Amino acid sequence: MANTPFNFGVQSAPHDAQQCLSPYTPVDVYLLDTKPTTSNLNSTFQFSDYLYYFGNWTLVWTISTLPPYGSPPPSQLTMPDLGASQLRQPVYLAVIEDISECFPGYTDYSIDSRDLVYSGG
Repeated sequence: MANTPFNFGVQSAPHDAQQCLSPYTPVDVYLLDTKPTTSNLNSTFQFSDYLYYFGNWTLVWTISTLPPYGSPPPSQLTMPDLGASQLRQPVYLAVIEDISECFPGYTDYSIDSRDLVYSGG
């Protein structure tokens, strides 16, 4: 429902599945009208065609010796008002995880999404 907060949580991709192990992982969160794929990403590895951009945050490994860095993701996001044209239409909450900051020239991204049905305001 529009303008209604919902719980949000995101975790880094499993470290044994990554070739690059950075303790700080930037994530971008979007609302899309199509299921996200890597072919939807632009040259900066972001979505150009989206319904709403929630923001960018930084995941930090839960290692007590690491100092804070960036802003952690919030525990809640607020569903935007997408208008009547999106009413009862599928939308996708998409997270892009940038796991490429280990060394210069290395690029790796992870995309995860959850499908929802927009119920309007």
